[in-house]
Amino acid sequence: MTYWRAIEIHHLPAHIIPIHEDCQSDEDKPYDVKEILGRVEKELILSALATYNNRTNAMKALGISRRAFYDKLRRYGIEV
Repeated sequence: MTYWRAIEIHHLPAHIIPIHEDCQSDEDKPYDVKEILGRVEKELILSALATYNNRTNAMKALGISRRAFYDKLRRYGIEV
């Protein structure tokens, strides 16, 4: 039996992807996917750190390598 751990939109906190005029789709205002994914990734890292109170357990819960974890901490300016 395969178990998929998927994060869906209803799992995310409401403040990550606010619904207002700036985020609504139209031809003149395309989504900035990198920026949105960056915000989501940063929130997930902060949430994992708060939940597990431990960097090793947080990176395991996120399913990312130690190197990737520390790269992301630097990229998002997260101090632990």
